[in-house]
Amino acid sequence: MEDMHIHVRNAVDDYSKLKMYIERCIELGLDRVLFVEHGPRLSEHHSARLDTPEKITQFKSNIERARKEYPNLKIFYGIELDFSYDKAFNDSNNKLTNIGFDYIISAIHHYRFTNGRDYLKAIIQMIDTCKFDIIGHMLLKYDWKDCLDLIDIVLNKAKEKGIIIEINTSDRSRWKDDVLEYMLEKMNEYGITYTIASDAHSVEEVGHMIKETTEKVEHFNFKKSCLIKK
Repeated sequence: MEDMHIHVRNAVDDYSKLKMYIERCIELGLDRVLFVEHGPRLSEHHSARLDTPEKITQFKSNIERARKEYPNLKIFYGIELDFSYDKAFNDSNNKLTNIGFDYIISAIHHYRFTNGRDYLKAIIQMIDTCKFDIIGHMLLKYDWKDCLDLIDIVLNKAKEKGIIIEINTSDRSRWKDDVLEYMLEKMNEYGITYTIASDAHSVEEVGHMIKETTEKVEHFNFKKSCLIKK
């Protein structure tokens, strides 16, 4: 199992705290994890933990130390970046992407939308203007069926750029079963890679709903393979 979106908070520069996250991952039977923290934030109510080269270097050093101490756990490190309509903000973030992260997650945090179509249009603009590897916690809620054309555009652009779609298992962003099945069908159709991720913001949240979601994904893929064989 994997959990490919775990916020480690102060463990960015405190190895003893990073070990707590790692040991929790091992306890849960995870074998592939991505530790991240936020880069520069748009909201003044949220703080960045990876906004300077010095902080990023310290984080990378802790990750490299952990890889040596825990060789049986595949550990990746990354950053989560806010999308902004402001070009200067995005350009500044794009410079951070050159530092050498394993994965860069980009997501919409600061903006609030009254409907899914406007939200997905922002996702499309994010893909067009930002450098990243994974679309984080893409929200598909009550009106998602009114947005199928925009979902197709997102997936087509993701395919063109090799972008991964995150299947987020947090209570804030987890897709309902019908959405999950639809998205798995479409991602398989487009040949798009996906990750499964808890978006944990504490040790206690690591692995939240990962096992249950992984089982649903595996069940869908099993059904799909059976249909193909027939």
